[in-house]
Amino acid sequence: MSELNYHNTNNLRGDGLKQADKRATKQTDWIKAFFQRNPTHNMTPSAVLRAYNKAYQLTPPNGILLTSVRRAISDLAKNNGVLEKLDLTTRSPRGGREGYWCLRLRVGEQGGLGL
Repeated sequence: MSELNYHNTNNLRGDGLKQADKRATKQTDWIKAFFQRNPTHNMTPSAVLRAYNKAYQLTPPNGILLTSVRRAISDLAKNNGVLEKLDLTTRSPRGGREGYWCLRLRVGEQGGLGL
């Protein structure tokens, strides 16, 4: 496995690592598609988490973790350049600050807005 979506901080190996990476890839792909379906929306990780859990009809403790959403968003911003962080923040559901993210629009593709 060359490029992992799963950040293997707990040193998984073999089938365990393959399954974890498969889940992380599914999450990342869904989050990318979600931003692409909503190209004019600025969203926080918490908003993306709620949308993901609603789409898959998941409720705590069965939904994905907020850290998984943040991992996917960060990966999509750093590695793929698909998302970008805005200079806007809001209060998170747990009382801290949370930043907004948006789809990075590329000028010159698909009628001026390359998605």
